[in-house]
Amino acid sequence: MNRAMFRIVVFALRGWTWAYTLPLDDVDRETRRREIESDVWEFEAEHGCRATGFRAAVHILLRAFLGVADDLGWAFEHMTPRAPAVRLWTVIRFAVVAIGAATVVVSASGPPLDPARALSVTVEGAGWMQDSKHADSSGAALAPAIAFTLTNIADRATTALEVNAVFHRGALGSAFAPVVGWRGLGPQRSSPAVVLRGHPLYVIDGETARRTAVRLDSVGEARVRLFVHHEGRWASLGDFTIPSRPMPR
Repeated sequence: MNRAMFRIVVFALRGWTWAYTLPLDDVDRETRRREIESDVWEFEAEHGCRATGFRAAVHILLRAFLGVADDLGWAFEHMTPRAPAVRLWTVIRFAVVAIGAATVVVSASGPPLDPARALSVTVEGAGWMQDSKHADSSGAALAPAIAFTLTNIADRATTALEVNAVFHRGALGSAFAPVVGWRGLGPQRSSPAVVLRGHPLYVIDGETARRTAVRLDSVGEARVRLFVHHEGRWASLGDFTIPSRPMPR
C-alpha cells in the first residue's frame, strides 16, 4: 500500500512538472522534465527500500508543495511571448488539482491517529460543585465535576474531538461535550478548557424517606474516566480523581 501511495505521489509530481513546463519551448521543457526524473531516481537510489514508504511519499509531496511558487517563477522567466495565456490558466488549475489530490491520498493512506497516544489531558480543576438547578427542599446537592484541556502531542492534526466522562461513586452518571470541531486540533495545540459535571448526589433519609442533599464534608472522593471520540471510534484517556473539596473557580 505504501509503495502504491509513493507511486501516486510521484505520478502527481510528474503531472505537475508536465503542466507548468507546457508553455515553454521544447528545449526548456524537456530539460526541466529530465531534471525532475533525475531527482526522483537519485532519491530512490539513495534511500533504497525506504524510498517507497509513507515518509518518502510525504517528503516528496512537501517538496513539491513548497516548490510550487519557485516552479511558476522559473516557468515565467523561461516563457516565450508566444505562449498562449490559456495555457497559463491550465497550469494554475492543474497545480491546485494535482497537489490537492496528492495531499488527500497521503492523508487517507497514512496510519490512523491513535487518540490515546496523541492526546494529553491537563486537569485544570476537579471537585464538587453545587447543583442549584435541581435543588429541592433539602437544598442544593453537590455534583462531581472536572475541568480539563486536551493537548495534541502528535506530529499531525486530529479531526473533530468529543469527550465523554463517566463518574464513579455510586451512580453519578456521565457527561458529554464536543471539544473541537471539524477543523481538529493541530500539533502541539491545546483545546479550550472543558468542564464536565456528573449527577447531583443525594441520599435517602431513613426517618423521613425523603431525598436529602449530601454535605461536602461527607461526600468523600470520586473517580472519573474520560473517553474521547475520534474518527468513529472511542478511546480511553485515563482515570482521574475527584477530591472531596469544592470545585475550584
